[in-house]
Amino acid sequence: MIKLVNLASNYNSLDKNAIKKFKIENELKCNYCESKFLNLEALNIDYLVPKTLATKIFENTNNLICICHSCNMNKGARFPVSRDKEMLLLNPYIDEPEEHFLYDASGMIFSNTEKGNVTINTFNLNRNDLLRRRKDELLKFHIKWKRASITTGKLIDSIDDKSQFAGMKRYFLKKWKNNKFNHTLEIKGARTGRESALKNESNYSFRRTRSTANIKHNKSLWLSKKFLKKHIITIGDLNTPIDRPYIDAKMAYRKFQTKNEQYDLQVKNERTLNYYTKNRLIERVEISNFKGIKYLDIFLPGYQEEKTPWLMLLGENGTGKSSILKAISLTLMGEDKREELKLRASQFLKSGEEEGYISLYLSGSLKPVTLHFKKDSERFYGTDIKAVKVLLLAYGSTRILSDEINEDATRGFTIKIENMFNPYASLNNIKAFFGKITEKEFVKTADLLISLLSLGNEYKFVRERENIFLKDINENKVALRDLSDGFQSMIALASDIIIVMRQYWDEIEKAEGIVLIDELDLHLHPQWKMKIVTQLRRVFPRIQFICTTHDPLCLRGLNSNEINVINKIDGEVYLIKNLPDIEGMQIDQILTADYFGLYSTYSTYFNGLFKKYYELLNKPEKTQDEKKEIVDISQVINKSMVLGNNKREQILLSTIDNYVAEGTNRLMSSDLETTLKDKLLNILDPTKGDASFDKD
Repeated sequence: MIKLVNLASNYNSLDKNAIKKFKIENELKCNYCESKFLNLEALNIDYLVPKTLATKIFENTNNLICICHSCNMNKGARFPVSRDKEMLLLNPYIDEPEEHFLYDASGMIFSNTEKGNVTINTFNLNRNDLLRRRKDELLKFHIKWKRASITTGKLIDSIDDKSQFAGMKRYFLKKWKNNKFNHTLEIKGARTGRESALKNESNYSFRRTRSTANIKHNKSLWLSKKFLKKHIITIGDLNTPIDRPYIDAKMAYRKFQTKNEQYDLQVKNERTLNYYTKNRLIERVEISNFKGIKYLDIFLPGYQEEKTPWLMLLGENGTGKSSILKAISLTLMGEDKREELKLRASQFLKSGEEEGYISLYLSGSLKPVTLHFKKDSERFYGTDIKAVKVLLLAYGSTRILSDEINEDATRGFTIKIENMFNPYASLNNIKAFFGKITEKEFVKTADLLISLLSLGNEYKFVRERENIFLKDINENKVALRDLSDGFQSMIALASDIIIVMRQYWDEIEKAEGIVLIDELDLHLHPQWKMKIVTQLRRVFPRIQFICTTHDPLCLRGLNSNEINVINKIDGEVYLIKNLPDIEGMQIDQILTADYFGLYSTYSTYFNGLFKKYYELLNKPEKTQDEKKEIVDISQVINKSMVLGNNKREQILLSTIDNYVAEGTNRLMSSDLETTLKDKLLNILDPTKGDASFDKD
């Protein structure tokens, strides 16, 4: 973050051209995280101080900021002020941000001032993707700095404001120039993210390895992305001396973060306000020896455009999708709820193992919430596992409306996770809830449900004699209990979320929390499945959903990096990564891609044939019986015209089948082997291919 010139004073109105000009004048950089973008649409123009709170100081001048989607979504409606009503966010037009921020080589930013640390929290300036990009940029800058001294004998002595992460670069440049250490690098494996930030502080001496010496004179190789990708370089703190300001800032940052984590949502007191200081999303889930899972490390996506990130888990039955949701629930539900549900540690340990753990990394937190369990113990133990740190709702694959009058509709509560562990646990009594709230609250909640169910203006929910009905424009009405299973499932789910969230947020649109749903597609008509994600995102725009599904229709409304496929081979569970872009894919294409792994959308019989066909093709040495079986299967498939409509197509597809049988994803990449390309082109091009291929 750097100080800004008085650009905002030039804009008395914000039309389309003015917005574009303002973004360009800000070098397409976010004023807070300093990320630089190529696309104008990746940035928003917003008011630093909300217009309703702006004083004369901010009227029409120096109140506009250029902000990226991630920083904007993390900030939300937050505008922290002191007890004296003074602004606690750094104002890049007035303050000197570089006097507040210090960095380490992991890309972590920290401060020894209240304003600095409040700004870091509010915009989540230590989010995972930002840490990674800052670290990569710093590495390249350090190489460039060293190259300048080696090749020209001159050191880089200034950084242009246009540069991405200019504030960080200026910080390190100042340190390097005053550093008396021998500036060398060591190429080796590296830790990443916050773990590196907390463990690298004593790593200040380095040596040049043989690999470094061999390539140091080759500028193009030294600076190439290929080299940087191949050699992960640990740079510790890039020889930054451990000076007093650095130590003081690190201690102040940790003290500030520790203080802000001192709350329990089950205990409503003044500390509960700490919950609101920053947006708390799950950024990473690490699972070891939990139920059928040996080890999984899942990195969740960050903000994309103006959407809170989702995670959709796919996989066959038994691969561990539901186990992942239960692992998250167990870790975040708090000690009291684990005791209430009589959940015992040993029952979740993977068979044959002695101990296991679950670690959840929440955005902006210094350390993960870690739950440990052992074979010989019925109790869980770990870090920060007693308190409830986030609003959490978790739903199993059976979700039904409740007829029971229970206390949940009238007393305060923070989490609803019983249904995840007990399919017979019903949701909140909606009838009781709707009967308790005011007419204004009822109308607002009813409108949200109508929107979620895509009913339009033709329907509305009404209260009559303590009963709830869905009424159409012809005054026909149906009681909640008489609606279809699909309607009931969605109403129960949405109402339950609203009941919990409204205790902490005045407006559902601003509510933040985490919702886990097993089998999102349950009871839904195909038309609903195609828009369920989009609808939930619109009604609950700031809530993080982590769901499972067996239906490709439920992937509509998601980005490809919001989908993870869980697979199991020889009893080991693992993630399938680098999935193809789902945008524009048809349903049968999604089914036959790695998302669902079908060999075809033909019958089970043909899928079985394809599976056997690929297994045989992939065997390096085949017996005569196996060779004959390949021919027999090919004849059966060809008889039904599954493998092409003519001989040219059959040979083409047969060539591809041999390649696919190797079990790789290379066909999805651009580096397809030249020999295979040539072979396929030879088949496809009539001027090169054998004419006999076209004969029937």
